[in-house]
Amino acid sequence: DLKKAEFLDLESDASAMEEDFVETAKFFGEAPESSSPESLFGIFHQFITGFDVIYTSLSFSLFLSLSLSLSLS
Repeated sequence: DLKKAEFLDLESDASAMEEDFVETAKFFGEAPESSSPESLFGIFHQFITGFDVIYTSLSFSLFLSLSLSLSLS
C-alpha cells in the first residue's frame, strides 16, 4: 500500500533526523535530552546575527579610518 510505504519513509526520516540532532547537540556540548532543536539552533542564530553586526561595524570603522587617513595624506 502506497500510503503505508510513505508513512514508513516519513517515520524513517524522522528517526534519522532525531539521531542527527543528538549527534549535533553532543558535538556542541549540549545535553540532547534537555535541549530542543529550537534552543540549540536559536543559539547559532544569535551568534551569527551578533557576529554579523560586529563584523559589519568593524568593517565600516576600518573603511572610515582608511578613508580618513588617505584624505589627510
